Amino acid sequence: MNTPRLPVSALAHHVGRVIRMASLLRPGDRIIIGVSGGPDSVALLALLAELRASFGWRMWAVYVRHGWRPGADRRAVACVRQVGAALGVPLRVVVISPRKRPRHSWEGTARMARYAALLRVARRVRATAIAVGHTEEDQAETVLLALLRGTGLRGAGGMPATRPEQAPKRYARWMEQLREAPRWRPYPSYAALADRLQKNNPRLTRERAEFLARHWGKDADGGGVVLRSDPAHKLINATLYRLEEARACWERATAPVLWVDAAESETLKRMKLSAAEHAERRGAFKSLQYRTVKEAGHMLHHDQPEEVARLIEEFLV
Repeated sequence: MNTPRLPVSALAHHVGRVIRMASLLRPGDRIIIGVSGGPDSVALLALLAELRASFGWRMWAVYVRHGWRPGADRRAVACVRQVGAALGVPLRVVVISPRKRPRHSWEGTARMARYAALLRVARRVRATAIAVGHTEEDQAETVLLALLRGTGLRGAGGMPATRPEQAPKRYARWMEQLREAPRWRPYPSYAALADRLQKNNPRLTRERAEFLARHWGKDADGGGVVLRSDPAHKLINATLYRLEEARACWERATAPVLWVDAAESETLKRMKLSAAEHAERRGAFKSLQYRTVKEAGHMLHHDQPEEVARLIEEFLV
């Protein structure tokens, strides 16, 4: 059944604008929404339901019941079921029985079990996104769900630690960039884009640069050539990267991990990470294969595509 497209509130309009600019969700996504019955998750459910028609989303609300507070669980389920029915969002209730993990609080144990339950439901309904309502203090939740969706390890493991005093400047930059949607500047031609690619990466041959320009670029509406990638890639995150929280999530990963570095990358130098710090981050993963690609820089898949493909194929097979 098609959901009628109705006018959205000012708040929903703003939220939708941020979602588009930051590519948080995509048109046509199948979304699992973790709802606890609290104000943050119920507000998230209501806002996404309001934006559902304009984005063409399909949505499910999921309540994870751990059974530690039977009375509270029953009241929360009744609340979420009522809200979901009013919004036209089906509800799935998942019952779990988590056991407390050593060196973790009951809250942390419940949270990790909840993530796993949400992921199971997402796989069952072939969801493409998981949305959870949480406060700014719960960045670990954001990091873990990003890993579940396939965040690149370079992005996850190669970021420098941050300090609390950096937060005001970060929030100011984030709010400033929301004033106008990001755009890629157009290039006069595909040849000009190839020139820029070679300038940024002197390792590229002209033949490879022109190949990449044709596949990475597209004809712009107003003439010229622009990149196919989403310009929201340029936006910074509002919250600071917290290494301790990220490391705690890496330590939970049980799937085998392939970590590929480029021998001539300047990333560690730019981020002021020592070789020991880099090795310590890799050591957080229980099952990791570490490989280095020679004669390659930051864009190692451009510099040595055959070798990168070979490493991935060997890892998957």
